[in-house]
Amino acid sequence: MKFLKYFAAAAAVMALSGCLGGGDDAPVSAPAPAPAPAPLQLQILSINDFEGRLEPVTVEGGRAAGGAAVLASYLNEWERRATARGASTIRVQAGDAIGPTPPISGLLQDEPTMMIMDSLRIAFGTVGNHEFNEGVTELLRMQNGGAHPVTQPILGVFQAPRVHRFLAANVVWRDGRGPIFQPYAIHEVGGVRVGIIGITKSDVPTVVAAAGIRDIEFLDEVETVNRIANDLQNRGIRTLIVLHHRGDASGDLFGSPLTGTLVPVIERMSPHIDVIINADSHRGYWARVGNRLVLQAFAHSNAFGAINLTIDRQSGDVISSTAEVVRTLHDPAFPPDPAVAAQVSRFAALVAPIVNTPVGTTTAAIVRDRNPAGEAPLGNLIADAQRSAMGTQIAFMNGGGIRADIPAGTVTRGHLLTVQPFGNTLIRMDLTPDQIRRLLEQQWAGQPFPRILHVSGMSYTWNPAAPVGSRVLSHTIMVGGVPLDTACNPTCSVAANSFIAAGGDLFSVFAEPTVRSGGVADVDALVNHIRTLPQPFGAAIEGRLRNP
Repeated sequence: MKFLKYFAAAAAVMALSGCLGGGDDAPVSAPAPAPAPAPLQLQILSINDFEGRLEPVTVEGGRAAGGAAVLASYLNEWERRATARGASTIRVQAGDAIGPTPPISGLLQDEPTMMIMDSLRIAFGTVGNHEFNEGVTELLRMQNGGAHPVTQPILGVFQAPRVHRFLAANVVWRDGRGPIFQPYAIHEVGGVRVGIIGITKSDVPTVVAAAGIRDIEFLDEVETVNRIANDLQNRGIRTLIVLHHRGDASGDLFGSPLTGTLVPVIERMSPHIDVIINADSHRGYWARVGNRLVLQAFAHSNAFGAINLTIDRQSGDVISSTAEVVRTLHDPAFPPDPAVAAQVSRFAALVAPIVNTPVGTTTAAIVRDRNPAGEAPLGNLIADAQRSAMGTQIAFMNGGGIRADIPAGTVTRGHLLTVQPFGNTLIRMDLTPDQIRRLLEQQWAGQPFPRILHVSGMSYTWNPAAPVGSRVLSHTIMVGGVPLDTACNPTCSVAANSFIAAGGDLFSVFAEPTVRSGGVADVDALVNHIRTLPQPFGAAIEGRLRNP
């Protein structure tokens, strides 16, 4: 029996080796290798700086674009096309989804925008600077849900988003608890794990109110993203996407090289990173910096980015990539998505009684456009309104707080809420002549770019060719037509909004006075001022700021 078993086993081995029935000279053939799996096709659809633009906007040439419902139609069509060619899709956003939002979202604490992010199926988004406009506590409510006294009677208790997740690798608690949101996500698609890292610019504390972010800090962007990228690589995750809320670069829609201060930042990032989706500057471009594909898709729902990656399923490496920035121009081929349009209509109806209240009439638009010295008609109007509301000798207004022009025709409260969407209040303080001189020099000193303040009640000349720190010609500073030292003896009364009054935009002089008082909301000051003006009203450049 043992012999029979041995013979049977030997015969089986010989048969497998091709020796039985094939003769002594039969070739030995190895099994054919299994075919390599087809590469994964992955599409990334991205938006940035949405800023609550639920309703259509106007772009170059006066054409209508975007709005949440039309944006949804475009995104859905691009995903449908990708599915038809066998590709998967991830939808992401690169920060400033909320913050300086129009009344349709801002009056409702930006809950409408967060609901729309879910409807657009935006899976992941980093935080921008404007996510912190109302402080970290309110931002956490935007992610985790919870009641707000303004919106609960209207919308009920806000429910946590079902789809959208914030990522914030370099925003951490000061007490050592780690990031305020998860730093990255690992998204598995077609058997391939894709790492998505969220970071924001580390200078956020210079552009938001300090009180709301005192418990958090912003780590170095490059060090943070490189540490995570290397860790994910060591875990076998080889396709890496970074949502980076910084965009100080210039490029075009044809892949030409980028220029600007962002470029050396990207060059310092890990070579393991495949895609960087930028934001913040509201520009449109895509380019390659080294082996990284970099893209930003304008802003305010008027465009989106479409990146296509071909990924080796076995190694997880990106084999090739392409990109385009698509304008969401209104077109019969892309009708508004009905479900999203219904949501937007509901929110518009809720705020209509406030938004549609008429305030005044203009014969021509009042614009933010500045002359070479930095003066703008709308800046003058707003500064005048704040000086009037606070009864001061001088008012200062930061340019970043003015987010839209006033249109020609009937001006409503909604228009003015779009112009000044941050909900600041006005602060009164006293400044000495020396403090005012130092304040004016802070428009350039230590700034990432010139931050020229709009003024009311004063005028001066500044020389752009003079060294930083001595650009304002001191003898030209007039307050109410009187030299500074005479008018402000020993001090002048000054009005400013609560953001810069706390030292925002690096204007630390505003934070020096210990005696100060509060006033009305900035929008209320503007409404009340316009109502006192002869109608139709206007504003003009008057020579408050001059160059030699």
